[in-house]
Order: sequence, then C-alpha cells, then structure tokens
Amino acid sequence: MAALSDIDRNQLIVDHVDIARRIARGFAARVRAPAWEPDIVGAVLEALVRAAGRYDPDYGIPFTSFCARPLKGAAIDQWRQIVHHHRVGVNGGGLPCYLPPGFDAPATALSVEEIAMRSGAVGRLPPDDVKIVLSVYVHGRKKQDVAADLGIVPSAVSHRLGEIRSKLAAASR
Repeated sequence: MAALSDIDRNQLIVDHVDIARRIARGFAARVRAPAWEPDIVGAVLEALVRAAGRYDPDYGIPFTSFCARPLKGAAIDQWRQIVHHHRVGVNGGGLPCYLPPGFDAPATALSVEEIAMRSGAVGRLPPDDVKIVLSVYVHGRKKQDVAADLGIVPSAVSHRLGEIRSKLAAASR
C-alpha cells in the first residue's frame, strides 16, 4: 500500500472542501441549527483532513465514497456535543433549550418551573405527575431517584412521563 504524499493529500483535501461544506450545511439545515453551522462545518473539515490522512488509493474506492461516512458522522458527533454542552435549565439541568454562545437564559427568562405552572397545563395534572415532571425535567433528578421517592419502579416513572407528555401535547393544541 502506497501512502499519499503530502502534496497529493493536500490536493485531495482542497478538491473535497466544497463537498464537506455542503454536507455540514445540509446537516445544520436539517437540524435547524443555523447558529451552530460554523461549528459543524469546522468539525466536518477536521474529519476531511483525518480521512485524507487515512486514505490510500490502493483501497480501490474513490475518496468521495471513502470519506462520506466519516464526514456525516463528524456532523452528527458535533451536534451531539453542542446539544450536550449547551443545555440550559434550572439548577443546571432540566428541559432542553439550545442557545447560541453568549446568551444567558437564566438571567433573562422565567424559570422553567414558573413557565410550566403559568401555562396552566402542568397545573391541571395530578399532584404526583406534577412532582414527576418538575423533578425530572426542572430539577434534573434521575428517574430512579424519583421512583424511590414515590415508592414505584423506575419503569413506571418512564411510562408516566410518556403519558404526561401526551397529555401536555394534547393540552397545547
């Protein structure tokens, strides 16, 4: 197997930058994340450089086919990282809220608990369901801990959360 020279590898990268950018921008559009497009493009371009470093023409496949999966995977991985690091809620957990860098939601918005209670839909739920919603989504507690407090099994908490989400969705229509 003959490795590519640095000049050939660099040319391979230059030739495929537009394809990588198209993949990244398409992914950012699909997940409706225009504020994060530069981060996703950067991750995909890094993946392009890594793929070019691993590519060998003796593999018998064109570079475009060789790098397609790693580039898409890099976009997905970057999005997961963005979502993980930019969740905002009361006490550092809670309902997901994806914000651009520099936007301080806790200082500029009502707490999630206040919004939930003011919306009326949560207030109409049975008391145990309200406790489950607030404990899991607002306070970021684990389902196992909530289940122990209520004296039920964790799978029952998961099942009730599904029912609660359905009720809240129906109430918001």
